[in-house]
Amino acid sequence: MFKPYKLALTIMLAVILLGGQAWGEEVPFGAFRGYNLIYIQMESIQQFLIGSRVDGREVTPNLNRLHSSGVSFSRCYAQTGMGNTSDAELLAMCSILPLPDGAAFKDISKPMRSLPRALKEAGYHTYAFHGNSPSVWNRKKVYPLIGIDRYYHQGALVNDQLVGLGISDLSLSRQLIHTLSRGLLREPFFALVMTLSSHHPYKVDKVWDFDSGKFQGTTLGDYLQSANYTDHAVGLLVDWVTRSPLGRRTIIALYGDHRAPGIGDTEELNRFLEMNSMERLTREPHRQRDFGRVPMILLIPSREGYLRLQVDRPVGQLDLAPTVAHLLGIPFEGAGQNVLGEGTDLVPFPQDEIIYRDYWSAFGGKRVVDLTLNASAPPVLNPQWREAERVKALSRRMLGLP
Repeated sequence: MFKPYKLALTIMLAVILLGGQAWGEEVPFGAFRGYNLIYIQMESIQQFLIGSRVDGREVTPNLNRLHSSGVSFSRCYAQTGMGNTSDAELLAMCSILPLPDGAAFKDISKPMRSLPRALKEAGYHTYAFHGNSPSVWNRKKVYPLIGIDRYYHQGALVNDQLVGLGISDLSLSRQLIHTLSRGLLREPFFALVMTLSSHHPYKVDKVWDFDSGKFQGTTLGDYLQSANYTDHAVGLLVDWVTRSPLGRRTIIALYGDHRAPGIGDTEELNRFLEMNSMERLTREPHRQRDFGRVPMILLIPSREGYLRLQVDRPVGQLDLAPTVAHLLGIPFEGAGQNVLGEGTDLVPFPQDEIIYRDYWSAFGGKRVVDLTLNASAPPVLNPQWREAERVKALSRRMLGLP
């Protein structure tokens, strides 16, 4: 029998007052109507980094702080396919499950329903900031089709500091802060901000010094150093917004895009996990999938900082747009769900896998594993598999595919 699984919103939210109104079990639709929205999509940043240390040094001190002070989802699963970062954009902005093969961004040629487009219809102005070339993943063509009005890319920003594939995260944060401080983004606005410096092969040593201890010189050590650099840049941006007048009327959503390549099948990683009291990573597919969790944090202004809630139910990047649309009072239907509501505790993937509550399942339900016991369980997830197939079919229709 499956374990009872209930999102504990009643006590946590009932004590929060906003404009004199106490919240009940579900956040009211439009409780933050008219607020700005900033998405921060973090390159290759995974959940296992949160709270981790090397010789006592926090790898991601800013994300650790934000994770404990906002609405944070510790079991957010990356649902990307071969489109990697662009798949995460599709998931987070359009609430569409990507394709198991190929990259959907390369095939989009017609206007699509998306959160930015829905926000535009409600009077928002829409922007994107990324230090990469606009031709990568076909973004220059896709962004207007999903409702983004202005794209600040490598060719439209100051190239004062280059790291890896483009403008460094620290430079991007500083340039965005400068843009915001001058009031150049018309309110209310949606802004997609994507980090880049923590992209494989994670080489930031020329601009950043983080001692990764015994992992220095390894791919994992480089990854930890780049994650610390990205964390610093993200913290700079978030703290500026929070302390500015914008902070009182802006929701910030932070999320990782996909699993970090090149670090998963190494003994260094297992030593690092053991040092941080985490379970060793085996090659079992359910462990690989569970290890691929990414941070998802909502920073929602309240009278005393941010609304605070720790959510341990399984969610996916697919659920981000419906959730923030609900907060903003924007009618928007995607393939995901508002995870601050009742929810289904189901996370489908473009591959032949699902997560349901504390269970991983594959092959249409022929294999089921209890993640808490790391043991096989009876294959009794037929309703969940039917729902996953419905989500996949809906996503294909939204992409204009049969």
